[in-house]
Amino acid sequence: MVVTSTITGLAADSRLGGGKGQPWFRRVAAILLICAGAFVGALLLTVHIGWGVALSAVITLVVAALGHAAGRPHHALENRPGV
Repeated sequence: MVVTSTITGLAADSRLGGGKGQPWFRRVAAILLICAGAFVGALLLTVHIGWGVALSAVITLVVAALGHAAGRPHHALENRPGV
């Protein structure tokens, strides 16, 4: 569904689709990266199911840690009254 909506958005934004020809690089890069991820995941699952699960777990943990670190300053709790 994500790939389909990205391709649809790419087509709608193009001049041929009646759009303004907005920058298309990000959408094409997203489609290529989604396909590359699917390929790597399928390759790992053919080796052993544990490798595919382990890689997806590591990616999830890294993204969660980066989002947590960038999401809110750590000193925000210190400035709250009553804490």
